Amino acid sequence: MKLKSINPEELIAQYEAGERNFRRVDLRGANLSKVNLRGVDLSYADLREADLSRSILAEANLRNAWLCRANFRRAELSQAVLYLADLTKADLSNANLYAADLCESGLQETNLSRANLSCAEFFETSASKTNFSYANLRYARFEFACLYQANLSRANLTGAKLHGTELTEANLTSANLTNAYLKDASLRRANLIGACLQGVNLDETESWTDAIMPDGIIWKLSQGEVSNKPGNGIN
Repeated sequence: MKLKSINPEELIAQYEAGERNFRRVDLRGANLSKVNLRGVDLSYADLREADLSRSILAEANLRNAWLCRANFRRAELSQAVLYLADLTKADLSNANLYAADLCESGLQETNLSRANLSCAEFFETSASKTNFSYANLRYARFEFACLYQANLSRANLTGAKLHGTELTEANLTSANLTNAYLKDASLRRANLIGACLQGVNLDETESWTDAIMPDGIIWKLSQGEVSNKPGNGIN
């Protein structure tokens, strides 16, 4: 279906007049920085490379939206719906995504550093090489998500659900995983130096093979042994 052309000024004027339905609009490269669009429906919209920094998009519907390389720095996206949205290489650093729905979204190489993602949903989300460093991920749900080579250094994952999540070669240095649920998760060659694993059941994970544990020891699960040989655990 063809997208509807609209410029930022028209969208803002219509929104202020009470309109909320902007499904399938073309706003590629638009400047919507610091704009209040709470509860707006931008599902299936094209917002690639748009500037939405410091904008208010709480409870917005961005389902299936194209958001590649968009700028959401310090944006308010609490309880927003981003289901199936493409956020590849977008910048959401310092954004508030409390309880946002990011299920089945594309987050490859996305910047979520220092973002608030507590209670956010990431079911089957693809987040390879995504930057979650220093992010608040308390009680986030990552069931069956792919976080291959993701950067989770110093992230707070207290109580996070990571059931069946792919964390191969992830950077979890100094991350807080207190009471995280890692049943059937794969942490092959992950780096957990300095991480807190209090309350984590290591026996339920799918694999820790060649992971660097918090004390620097390399886990050799497949051989039933632990080795402290030098190395970074990444092939």
